[in-house]
Amino acid sequence: ISLPADQAATVTDQQGTITNTDLVQIVGPGAVEINTSTLTVSNSQVTSSNGTNGLTLVSVTSGGLLRGTSPDPVISITDSQTTTQSAVNVSGAIQPDVSLIEASAPLIAAESTDPSAFMSSLMTNDAIQIDGGQLVASVPADALVSLNGSTLSTIGAVVSLTNGGVLALNGDLISLSNGSQLLAESLVELSGMSTFTLAGSLINSVGANTVDITNTLCAGGGCINGFISAPGTNSITVAPGFAPTQGVTVPTGAALIVVNGDGNTVNLQ
Repeated sequence: ISLPADQAATVTDQQGTITNTDLVQIVGPGAVEINTSTLTVSNSQVTSSNGTNGLTLVSVTSGGLLRGTSPDPVISITDSQTTTQSAVNVSGAIQPDVSLIEASAPLIAAESTDPSAFMSSLMTNDAIQIDGGQLVASVPADALVSLNGSTLSTIGAVVSLTNGGVLALNGDLISLSNGSQLLAESLVELSGMSTFTLAGSLINSVGANTVDITNTLCAGGGCINGFISAPGTNSITVAPGFAPTQGVTVPTGAALIVVNGDGNTVNLQ
């Protein structure tokens, strides 16, 4: 699907497999500005032909720019199941044309009409992959990933930053409500001189929700502030009083942020 500036993609009442290409592609150079959700999946099942090692829902590559200008999430999932390598992939850092997403609403929002009967679910390797690209989001009253009566399950991290990738977020990383479930190896993983800046919480939970972080990197101590594993030479800044989670507990000994190698930057405000 190739998007002109005033259109978006909708999948409704469908069961389908992504076989040859990412479901929505924005290929640069050049900008696409969309005043509604870029991708809406409703009452459907969308699966990559190779499961969590396959394709992605929305990709921005080769210096492309996706600018979301509405209060609607970039990806909206309602009463649906999706299984892909990632929900969002931003890649291709060819200066000065760095691939970029700018968002003023959640990047991913999953909700269920009746969670007791059916929960929307998103299953990925890494939910958000930023490989040399940039994601800039300002959602001060919301979160980058919003789960409402829904499930997010990742084999790896919720956000993976590699090869100089940048995530600059004003707002919470993940919000949970109405019995939502989050299963991930970690929340954020960085390598290759990447940068993660956050003005908010990593997780903001309202009500009885479940979080399971599967790594045990902090079990033996040695983690920064008890939740950041960064054994290399990196720039790690945690503001006094910063609370990584609100309203929910995470497994003891789990690293929420994993920093691999040297030269990465983490700034938590």
